[in-house]
Amino acid sequence: MSIKTIKYKDYSHNPPIVWVDTNIVIGMRDALSNNSRQNPDDKLKFTKLYRVLKDKVDKDEIICPFSGQRTEYSDGDHLEESDDILLRLSKGFQVSRWQIRHIQVKRILECFLKKEDEFYFSDSDLVYREQKVEDAEYPFKIVILNEKSKKQNRDLLFVDLERRKKEVKDLGMTYDQVYKSEYDAAISVLQKSIRNVIKKHGYLKTDFTLNNDEYHHLYTVVELSKLADTSDEKILFGLLRNFFTSSYFYSIPIDRISSAIISHIMTEGNIVSKNDIGDIDNLSSILPYTSYILTENRMAHILKTRKFDSEFSVNIFRINEIDNFIEILESKFVE
Repeated sequence: MSIKTIKYKDYSHNPPIVWVDTNIVIGMRDALSNNSRQNPDDKLKFTKLYRVLKDKVDKDEIICPFSGQRTEYSDGDHLEESDDILLRLSKGFQVSRWQIRHIQVKRILECFLKKEDEFYFSDSDLVYREQKVEDAEYPFKIVILNEKSKKQNRDLLFVDLERRKKEVKDLGMTYDQVYKSEYDAAISVLQKSIRNVIKKHGYLKTDFTLNNDEYHHLYTVVELSKLADTSDEKILFGLLRNFFTSSYFYSIPIDRISSAIISHIMTEGNIVSKNDIGDIDNLSSILPYTSYILTENRMAHILKTRKFDSEFSVNIFRINEIDNFIEILESKFVE
């Protein structure tokens, strides 16, 4: 589907950002556990991976942020051991999907209103819930591990993915058709939120704060109202209509990547996996900001097939390419 005409400005983080998905975190945790039933080859491979990543992180040569991994492994055993891996590698660098999406939506709306054709990424997009507490002698940083199990929500999403997979197959839908339906659904959800707000308040109220549920449901309208400096419903509806029919709407990076992954899953292969849900959220959020991604084979295949690796200049490695990834990471920083 060729809709995007907005250009993404080249972005690179210094030091480079490395993203490891949940299965990799679990693999390293099991490798370091005395009670692990991991086979010897995997134990050796994941132990070496952890040591190399930890060494590069300690030398400030790479950053390994975390985000949604904890919601995935928190359903199982060994939570403390997994948290230890996550915190040692991330040094508390946590990113938030909702924050990244809000920033990207606001930025694309600015481009839309100014008729600019270039979208940029910023280091500040990634800062989330990092709180520095200064003390006269001992400055320290608090890291809030607030991600809890979302098993019930994931189970519901998984059932919906399975239903949609069957529906797509029965209807014989193509990748492009599914991709478009993803965006049509997003418009429908926002329209429903607008109707609910008008029904509740009697008009299109937009002066919500971060603490209001309506703020998040109506975020695009709230920010558009602020940026255009208008609360006039007629003007806002006109701007929304123009935005939704423009290339800007189809160029929000997090939505493009998420929709592409979902559409690929819906139209390729015979099954969906519960792991897909976390991978869709995490990879669509972090991918444009990373230099290296180490993920399971299926997601690596999808991202490369959709050419996101070349578009965003990210090196994507499959879980069965860990040795190659380690070799590249080690050679990258040799003086």
